[in-house]
Amino acid sequence: MDAFKNFAWGEVASSYGASDTSIDLVPGWDLPAVPFNAVWYNRTDFPGVRTDPYKEIVRVTAIVGNTLTITRAQEGTLASAKNLSGKTYELIAPLTAKSLNEDIKVVQTVDGSTTSSFSIAGSTTANRIVTDGSQPQSNEGVQIAATPSFQPKSLSNFLEFTVNGNCSMTTIGTPSFSLFKDSDAGASDARSLNSNPSANYISLISIFWRVPVTSLSAQVWKLRAGPDNSGTLNINPGLWGSNKLQFIVREVLP
Repeated sequence: MDAFKNFAWGEVASSYGASDTSIDLVPGWDLPAVPFNAVWYNRTDFPGVRTDPYKEIVRVTAIVGNTLTITRAQEGTLASAKNLSGKTYELIAPLTAKSLNEDIKVVQTVDGSTTSSFSIAGSTTANRIVTDGSQPQSNEGVQIAATPSFQPKSLSNFLEFTVNGNCSMTTIGTPSFSLFKDSDAGASDARSLNSNPSANYISLISIFWRVPVTSLSAQVWKLRAGPDNSGTLNINPGLWGSNKLQFIVREVLP
């Protein structure tokens, strides 16, 4: 994956033709480590970049001193002369389609987030997820979120799950979360948070799972949660102005 830097830019020092692959910058430029893609455009006439009809994406493959080695006409743009008299040309290095579609490798994103709150009473034994190292079952804990039905694109891909939110327990104990595909009896994965140090202590939920795609059929993924004892696990207590449990799945390339 390419490196990035906020507000990356460089002023081009001279005029160049459509076939030039070595360009000099005015000293003072601030660009990320190579390789990376950059937009080359006429800053004088088109400070907003988008409206420059001759804007071009180039790939910077080497930097020595103030000299850049570039590959022209990237990401569907055309190589063009950057040599209008009296104009200042600039390189900027923002996120481009390549970064989002190839480097990050996200094939699709499915959102199963919820704004609902849950109070899961461990006084009911079936609501508990016991932290004894065994595989959680679909009859343990309470379902708190689910994705819409979706179909993975390739068996060589992976599914990456992120869960973010807030929780607390009315007793000292361990909140646990388990991930299920469709009606599978056993969890695909499970994660327990650190035991809370005191009753009603607020904990951040921040969980990441990565599992291989095993089926291209339509599927629903479900998130279950439960305490490990007789206390009550509260999900989404609405702290810091937020009352949302984020449950996102991304299918990504290997």
